[in-house]
Amino acid sequence: MNRKTNWHVQNSQSGNAFIYILVAIALFAALTYTFTRSAQQGGTGDISKQEAAIAASEILSYARSIEEAVNRVRVKNRCSENEISFEYGGNYVNASAPGTNKCHLFESAGGNIPWHTPQTSWLDSSQSSNALYGSYSYVGAGGVDDVESAASDLVFFAPVLNRQVCININNNLNISNPSDEPAVDDTGILTETPFTGSYASTPAAAATINDSGSSTALSGENAACIRESTGCNGGSCYNFYYVLLAR
Repeated sequence: MNRKTNWHVQNSQSGNAFIYILVAIALFAALTYTFTRSAQQGGTGDISKQEAAIAASEILSYARSIEEAVNRVRVKNRCSENEISFEYGGNYVNASAPGTNKCHLFESAGGNIPWHTPQTSWLDSSQSSNALYGSYSYVGAGGVDDVESAASDLVFFAPVLNRQVCININNNLNISNPSDEPAVDDTGILTETPFTGSYASTPAAAATINDSGSSTALSGENAACIRESTGCNGGSCYNFYYVLLAR
């Protein structure tokens, strides 16, 4: 009787030990996953480092395709800088653009490129109430300091980006991020004024990129991602600019 009891006790203890081992393995796996996930995200919220790198490449690629389309309609279709049209879905209507659509970037007769919008995971979710959240913008009311003349340039913007996406864009452009932070522009920039055929002859200081803060180090750069310290719903935000047509 005692032998049977001892056998059952030993068997029960062995079973319990096995369960403890399984629980330990499960906990270790969970901790490993959590650590790995945290390392991938690198403090960027809901986007991993790999996703941020892909987002940066796609945004840059799209900006370059827009620039190529601008050059194409100007050279092949002989469109003037005032006839360029970003019209799509009733927005960016340029009354100066020919009715043949040959100067429309998003029409087959013109630039023949698709209209894209950024994925929300690429953006700063704290700026979701920003008017430009979830869209790109095309502006002719501002300029980039020391690019061509003091006149306004035609600029593509990817506004309110996730910080890690912004940093990756600069890395791709071989632009430094001092102390792991994009350069700062503290006068604000006009990302909300749609280009509809006219340019500001001399942009105001508040509409000029790279004229203040640490962004002066980027003077003459046709493309970069910067941190705007004003004009972002009372806070700061990360905006990528790309000069499509320097004037």
